Amino acid sequence: GHEREALGAFGRALLLKPQLTAARLGSARSLLRQGKAEESLALMQDMFAEAGAAKRPNPAITEARNLYAEAQEVLVRRDLDQMRQAPSTPSPTTR
Repeated sequence: GHEREALGAFGRALLLKPQLTAARLGSARSLLRQGKAEESLALMQDMFAEAGAAKRPNPAITEARNLYAEAQEVLVRRDLDQMRQAPSTPSPTTR
């Protein structure tokens, strides 16, 4: 329930160690809970790119993939809600 404070704490941890996976994942989760799905996805995409280049597997990537799917679902639901609220206009062929 304290997402801003959590994001600040993760940000301070990342200043000390930018590649700290737990802090990056926590930041992505906090961003998503604040309704900032796009920012959350961007952060995780960076994590995925780095994991692909890493020499050893990173177990946190599985959790990041799950969170990524959750963020995608949030965006789809938001877009569907916006589409449902859009006023419908008759198409030119039905006039």
